[in-house]
Amino acid sequence: MKQNWIYFLLFVVLAVVAYFTVIRRQLGSYSKKDTAFAVTDTTKISKIVLSNLKGENIKLEHINNTWVLNDEYEARPDAISNLLRTIRQLEVKVPVAKSMHNTVVKNISGKRTKVEVFNAAGEKTKGFYIGEYTEALNGNFMLMEGSDHTFVVNIPGFSGSVSTVFFTDFTDWRSEKIFAYQPDDIIQIDINYPNLKDSSFSIIKTSDGSYTVASTNS
Repeated sequence: MKQNWIYFLLFVVLAVVAYFTVIRRQLGSYSKKDTAFAVTDTTKISKIVLSNLKGENIKLEHINNTWVLNDEYEARPDAISNLLRTIRQLEVKVPVAKSMHNTVVKNISGKRTKVEVFNAAGEKTKGFYIGEYTEALNGNFMLMEGSDHTFVVNIPGFSGSVSTVFFTDFTDWRSEKIFAYQPDDIIQIDINYPNLKDSSFSIIKTSDGSYTVASTNS
């Protein structure tokens, strides 16, 4: 019985190796312009544009060490971090079968998010479309701009749709900061209650760096 288990495990290992060998050979027949969805060095990215067929457009630009949303607001640092990490880790899992290609392209054309990446010189270095998630293959259908080949793309070791980090809701991208000041730059904070004058007060920074609380009731 023990020997049968050894043969079975050996068969499984050989089957897995054979599967990935075939897949890699298939991928090797495509050029990098078709399969290079990832950006290995995301520090060279200066701008990312996300758009969809609903007319939602998100522009994220790296300006003075800060990611700016649509030329006006600071973007959420955690969302930017997730986006860059995902772009760096994208990997083609399998090419879409020729028999499914037209159907997948049609689905991507009807429901997709477009991703455009720019370098420090403002040049567009990459553009691709993200389609629906395929649970059976654990990845999203994707198509490089200008390519005729579609692929299932995911992040190795991650189970789920990568499209969740490429969202196009403006509100969700905007930083949640209320006061964008460094604590050391704040000299005084006034808290005023129009209907409770006796409860109004100020927090004042003194010359030695400590803080005092003073009533503003007059």
